[in-house]
Amino acid sequence: MAEWIPYEHPGDATLEVSIDVDFDDDAAYRSAHPFAVTVTLAGFLLDDGGQPDGTVVDQLYELEQRVDAACEANDAAMACTLSGDGRYRMVAYASSQSIDVPVREALEGSPFRSEVRIDRDDKWTTYETYVLRGDDLEHARDADLIEQLYEAGEDVTASCQVVFEWEIPDQSRLSAATRAIIAAGYGGPETSDSTEPVQHFDEDVEFVVDCYVTMALSADGLAAERKKQAALLGPFGARYLDWELAFDEPD
Repeated sequence: MAEWIPYEHPGDATLEVSIDVDFDDDAAYRSAHPFAVTVTLAGFLLDDGGQPDGTVVDQLYELEQRVDAACEANDAAMACTLSGDGRYRMVAYASSQSIDVPVREALEGSPFRSEVRIDRDDKWTTYETYVLRGDDLEHARDADLIEQLYEAGEDVTASCQVVFEWEIPDQSRLSAATRAIIAAGYGGPETSDSTEPVQHFDEDVEFVVDCYVTMALSADGLAAERKKQAALLGPFGARYLDWELAFDEPD
């Protein structure tokens, strides 16, 4: 399943980007789909920030869904969307230039001005301009998840218990990593009597250790804590997996 990450472009605060980061690791797909398809929509109402006004968002989304469906049916895939400066752009990658016709058909009846451009882009230059990696990607993931929690009614301004999950490559190093975590003052879940980190097995990752931290949620705070834990666990070959809120177990 695609992982779409939204973020504000650091070089242009008025540009909102949403990108499927899964393509970054799919060299085979990228090689087989060298044609960049850029659909630009304009001529719609804007809010004070230069973004599409709330009254046109549904119409833009419907057009995006139609273009996306045309791509899926013709060996192409949407890779990112760009919104700002009075324009809404969709960027897809296709195996051939024949995608031009079905995309134009998907835009028929659009209430907005539209332009379709097909370019040979073997290196996925447009995608590379906007894809996030490393700390930038994790920061955007964090910000997106915090926003989702807020929209779901969670009080993200209050201190809460956060679980950081780390993969450890083998059992011998798992034990050593656990001792280091205990020495650093990381305990187990507040809802249990345990004072030790939780070790467990995952379906896809054999050895995992959980670090529980009580903190206020913010993308910057999570990044700082992740960096601190990475320094502690790096000598044991640890690889960061994810974080989540710790909830009470049901009775």
